[in-house]
Amino acid sequence: MLARHRVVRRPCRFSNSEADVDPLVQTIGCDAIMEYGETNERDLTKAVAALSAGLPIVFPTDTVYGLGVAVGMAQSPEILYDIKQRDHGKPVAWLVGNPEALSLYGKVVPDLALAIARTFWPGPLTLVVKAGTNVPVPFRAPNGTIALRMPDNGLALNLIERVGFPLATTSANISGQMPPRMFEDIDPALLERVSVALRDDAEKSGSPVRVGRPFRERAAARDEPAPGFVEHGPRPSCALRAVARPPPFAYHGMR
Repeated sequence: MLARHRVVRRPCRFSNSEADVDPLVQTIGCDAIMEYGETNERDLTKAVAALSAGLPIVFPTDTVYGLGVAVGMAQSPEILYDIKQRDHGKPVAWLVGNPEALSLYGKVVPDLALAIARTFWPGPLTLVVKAGTNVPVPFRAPNGTIALRMPDNGLALNLIERVGFPLATTSANISGQMPPRMFEDIDPALLERVSVALRDDAEKSGSPVRVGRPFRERAAARDEPAPGFVEHGPRPSCALRAVARPPPFAYHGMR
């Protein structure tokens, strides 16, 4: 994980209050757009510095371009709602680095949810579970849940690993616009509000297209709470149902 940078105090244009801003972030301005590549370590470091200061960035995922903050550094997702002009009643999902994050941030996570995560993560599947006590209240949904996903994108996973926290992430578009699958589709007005914007050339699978019902019968048979899930892209529901078949139910050790 990237070592924490020393931070200084200065007025921040992204909110009505002051924020801790890394000196490295100050050198790039608030409208920097960086082309990401394997050799572009400095750009990635600037993005991690911004996240570590609690600032929002734009970055690619496997589904669409995302707008996110580091959960352990930002006190709430308020800035994301502000930038997107989004309804505050809509919770923001977290991007995580491994399936074990379900148990780390979820409360009484059922075996079914863990099996699904170990089978389909990294990938476009979002799992919704009861939020654990270590999930800050401002990041929880009104019903006390948290949505988690492990993206299948090397840049996004690199950011998560280096900053050391999940990234609370929503699509990088103004509310009502289409989620951007290409960097060129991002509204310039949104880009002006972030400290760093990264891009890559990887194809994006698209925004959520299906909301799947929880496997309530399967979970009830095991006396467990049922996870919810949201599918992004063309993932067939039959593949999810296959994971939820009756015992044997041993998917531990899968990717």
